[in-house]
Amino acid sequence: KMARIMLSIIAILALFSIQSGECLECYTNNGGIETCQDTETVCQKTEFINGEVSKGCSKAYSQFGVNECIYDNENVDVNSGAVNFEDKFKARCQCDEDLCNSGMGLKMSLLSLLPIATYFVLM
Repeated sequence: KMARIMLSIIAILALFSIQSGECLECYTNNGGIETCQDTETVCQKTEFINGEVSKGCSKAYSQFGVNECIYDNENVDVNSGAVNFEDKFKARCQCDEDLCNSGMGLKMSLLSLLPIATYFVLM
């Protein structure tokens, strides 16, 4: 009976995860949360040479992969026909999980940790 309850909880959490994934949420410059309006967007964070930081929803950059960061844009390969970065930056990251743009590295979203945490609580 306990196994059936646990399976039901995991199934409900999985459905919640799927439904909540429709609109990506990203941190903004002021620490708030922004809901992206376009399904083609990712969360981004850029740290510029002058120390300024930019966070929010953005179209995915084609110069590097989603869930990746690039450092020092003077070394970015622009021969792919992609638009060149105009601003000099220390690091630029993009990711496709809710609220994944809080730090410079990529982090697993809290929503993806929920089923794991539930499992350990019920054990």
